[in-house]
Amino acid sequence: YKGFGLSFVIDVLAGALSGAGCSGTPGSRLGNSIFMIAIDIERFTPMELFLRRVKRFIEFIKSCPLAPGFDEILIPGEPEIRTRKLREREGIYVDEATWEQIVKAAESVGVKL
Repeated sequence: YKGFGLSFVIDVLAGALSGAGCSGTPGSRLGNSIFMIAIDIERFTPMELFLRRVKRFIEFIKSCPLAPGFDEILIPGEPEIRTRKLREREGIYVDEATWEQIVKAAESVGVKL
């Protein structure tokens, strides 16, 4: 039920507060609605303690039994971190057709690649 509660509050803040409307609201505009929140962690707990707690929580999550067909548990952001490291190491693959479109678009505005 925690997941539902969290999802509900986020929908209210990002939907109702932003004016985009909550999920399932007839006539609400579709697209991205923006909601940002900034938290000064040290107003609640020392940063070092917070980071230790998060690290312990991640270790707990990763120690859970794996679902059939999976070889590891990833936390939010981990796939993106891995992709970034891969791109930094190997570059970003662009297929030939896409590259040709990029070159044509660049040339159309006077940029030579």
